[in-house]
Amino acid sequence: MNTIKYRNLVAPSIAAKAIFDDAFSGNLLKENTSKPNGVPLVNIKESNERFTVDLAIPGLNKSDIKLEVIENRLTISAEHKAELNQENEKFTRREFSYSAFSRSFSLPEIVDAEAISATYEQGILSVVLPKRQQVLKNKTRQIQVV
Repeated sequence: MNTIKYRNLVAPSIAAKAIFDDAFSGNLLKENTSKPNGVPLVNIKESNERFTVDLAIPGLNKSDIKLEVIENRLTISAEHKAELNQENEKFTRREFSYSAFSRSFSLPEIVDAEAISATYEQGILSVVLPKRQQVLKNKTRQIQVV
């Protein structure tokens, strides 16, 4: 007699259903550029002169994107509305699409908020946060041990 380990067969069927749902809806071929709640993922790079914040937000227009700095907090948000109307002799199809997100970042004191700039090319939003010039200068100071 062989022993057989018990397996819960419900979980794999749910996983398989999710894969098939994604495959037939076209989501399987799309790149995942956002967190599960729809907020875009962010890359933050630091150099000696600046911080760079990159967001992958394809399919938007520059006019959909809004950047604000309020009390040392950078907020990046976007709102996109689209409507598809398709009329044929036998049917009329009308679909609405709406997407929005908002991300906020606390700015360190070394960022020059007045000099922040942004570009949006090929679905990538790049926000440049320059560092203040007085902070960039290397100050040498001897510290005496007492």
